[in-house]
Parts: sequence; structure tokens; C-alpha cells
Amino acid sequence: MTDHEQDHGHDEVRLSLGSYLAGGLDAASRHEVQAHLERCGACRHELAELAVLPGLLARVGPLIDEEPLEVPATLREGMLSRVRDERRAQRARLRAWRVGASVLAAAAALLLFVVVARAPSSPAGVGYAMRPVSATVPLRGVATLTPKAWGTAVSLSLRGVPAGLNCEAVVVTVGGASQVVGNWGSTPTHVVEVVVATRLATSRLREVRVATLDGRTLLSARIA
Repeated sequence: MTDHEQDHGHDEVRLSLGSYLAGGLDAASRHEVQAHLERCGACRHELAELAVLPGLLARVGPLIDEEPLEVPATLREGMLSRVRDERRAQRARLRAWRVGASVLAAAAALLLFVVVARAPSSPAGVGYAMRPVSATVPLRGVATLTPKAWGTAVSLSLRGVPAGLNCEAVVVTVGGASQVVGNWGSTPTHVVEVVVATRLATSRLREVRVATLDGRTLLSARIA
């Protein structure tokens, strides 16, 4: 039995405890409640709390100057029949919900498989050695370009970055237009690993540069 089925049975028994005390359940329902009470301490505790009600009602009875109300057998049987019908309807709704949930889960798994199977894989990145432009700053590095559906990711791996030197990454298009795509500060290890991006396709790029913030080019990589 699943946790959901146990919870559902627990709720049904709780709603039936009053009828169980009053003797209003048929033999099958009474047996079902008793079997549940044997394994459920919470329901046994609630039944113990409800068990005092008949005694209290008996005390109140003598204070009422009316004859006890006798429930006709036909009315009582009709009420029990409606309770049984409602319990069967609840079970039917629960079964329908489980079937629907299973169908949705299977559909979601199939959709995920289709999406993953059809998703185009990104081409591997291509690395380009960056040549120093300024002999006064002994930088060296590699620029790796990875085509993406939205443009190009540019990974820069730089060594020998002087302390206090803030730099920026610049891409140059085939037509000669330049675009700053990121900047960063110096690090104590003189090593910089940074990933920047541009919306331009890799096929439109001619060059990647590392420059100072005032526009002085330090490293350059030509894109084949």
C-alpha cells in the first residue's frame, strides 16, 4: 500500500469514527474501521476522546422534557446507503486521479526524451593563442571561442597580469567594428580566468583583444 492510499484510508476512518461509536456502520465498514484502529495510534486516540460523548449526552437527556427521538429504520438505512455510495464515489475519484497522474508522468518523460534527443549539441570551442602587442607588459594567454545559439562565448586564460592592471576584452568584427564584451581587475596570483560573451556569431569575428581600460591593446588573437 502506498503512502497516498494510507493517508486516504486514514481520512476515511476519521470521518467514520462518530458513526462507529453510534453503531451506524454496516458490518463491512465496521470491520474496516477496526482493522485500521489496530495499526493507527492517532485514530485510537481520537476515538478515545470521542468515546466520552455518549455518556455526556446521556447526562443531558434527563434535563430535556421530551421523548427520545426514534430514527425510523428506513431513514437510517437510507443514510447508511448514501454513506456507502459516497465512499465508493471517493474511491472511484481516487483511482481516476491516479490513472491521470500516471498518464501525465509518462507524457512528461516522453516529452523530456524528445527535447533532449532533438537538442542540438554545441560545437566544441576553438582556442587561439594571443600574441603580446606591448613588450612592456609580458602578458600571455589563450582565447577560446565557443559558438552558441545566441552568439559566441569567449573564454580567456591569461598569465602574467601585472598587479593593479585592470583590463577589458574586445572583439573585432570582419567589417572592423569593435565591441567591449567584459572587463576585470587584477588578481594576487597574476592569473585571470574569465568568460565573456557576445551576441555576434563566431563567423562574424575577426579578432579578440585584451586591452587596458583606456584602450591600449596588450594581447591580440586573430580568428582564422
